[in-house]
Amino acid sequence: MSKYNIVTITIDDFKELIANGDDTHDNQIRIRKNGEVFLSQDTVGADDLDDIAFRFETFDALNDYVGKAASQDEKFVTGMFNAMKENWEKGSPMTYLDNWR
Repeated sequence: MSKYNIVTITIDDFKELIANGDDTHDNQIRIRKNGEVFLSQDTVGADDLDDIAFRFETFDALNDYVGKAASQDEKFVTGMFNAMKENWEKGSPMTYLDNWR
């Protein structure tokens, strides 16, 4: 899976991250304390959060939250991207993001 830096990630990078997701698995976008942004398919929900600054809600399998079509949904992607960047810039005050629309 691709990993990006929260400071330098672009909207196109974020779209690529979502496009590379496998919708047959549960997925979760996670941001580590060092600023690494990645899509986790192995660990989702509230599991293994020691090095996680914050995370998005779990995208349940077979709901089209990841994959090529999801990455082309401008409103969906832009909302998440902006919420992620704003949360990081505020010092990650929220550890769980479930409202970005």
